[in-house]
Amino acid sequence: MLGNAFLDRLVIGSVSTCRSHIYQRRFIASLNRRTSQDCLTPRCFLKGASDRYLLWVFANGFKLDYTPDELIPRLPDDDIQRNWTGATGENTLREALHFFQIVCAMSRDYSKEIGENSPVLDYGCGWGRVIRFFLRDVNHNNLHGCDCYPEALELAKSQNRWCHFELIKPFPPTLFSSNTFDIIYLFSVFSHLAEDIHLELLREFHRLLRPGGLVIATTRTREHILVCERIRRQGNVAIQERGQSVSFVETEYFLNQYDRGLFCHSPSGGGGVLEPSYYGESCISRKYVERVWTRWFDVMEYRYADRKCNQNTICCRKRV
Repeated sequence: MLGNAFLDRLVIGSVSTCRSHIYQRRFIASLNRRTSQDCLTPRCFLKGASDRYLLWVFANGFKLDYTPDELIPRLPDDDIQRNWTGATGENTLREALHFFQIVCAMSRDYSKEIGENSPVLDYGCGWGRVIRFFLRDVNHNNLHGCDCYPEALELAKSQNRWCHFELIKPFPPTLFSSNTFDIIYLFSVFSHLAEDIHLELLREFHRLLRPGGLVIATTRTREHILVCERIRRQGNVAIQERGQSVSFVETEYFLNQYDRGLFCHSPSGGGGVLEPSYYGESCISRKYVERVWTRWFDVMEYRYADRKCNQNTICCRKRV
């Protein structure tokens, strides 16, 4: 007899394949309709799409021969994706989708719903994994990504011609005008920066945000300090775990610092311009946020990690 686990995988695989066929037919029909209307921007093409369909489009749409060039942002080679995130294709995009959903929900709950005219900044955008999801809801002219890592930014530009990408210096200020953005989000950026640049960025974000605008950022969990210890013990460290393997070496000391509400950072560097002087592994507790971020922002939510987002998420609103 076939085991239950095998049958479950068989059913899931069948459902997934069936859904893919349905989505592909929908994709073709939508493409034909939008082409006849001479409306081929991502927002026009994706308007009304469900999150699940959106994920499928960004994982598969650019591969289809009949897709107009550059309508759907592409993905980097699998090796690049894996080195950055430890996953590829739909798996790495699913994590980005979950964070996109968090940003949309927090915006709706604590400021205003993200829409066509919402100016959005992805700070530390990397190769543009998250920002593409906003193309469904926001006019592409209002979507901005920036990063200090030239190689990643060139990838972002080459894959996604719709969003605006800017190379920035590792330290603020940026060249963006004051009172420009409704939302500034950072996925796994404050998870790596030292405290001095962290504080400079908070001041910069206060300058860049419109009144009532939000900063939404992730940070490592307290558990991450213990994860780094486990990585050191196991050996055979994967390339994306090398920084973690040399971080928070004095485990008990950093756990104590975290519990006292102090900034926890281990300099390890990230290669290229990401120097150990300001880049490594960082954990920012709720106590720290409520004590320090309130110089510039009202703390709206500190959401702890769950199965969909493995980092804590901080949401703060600009204090006028």
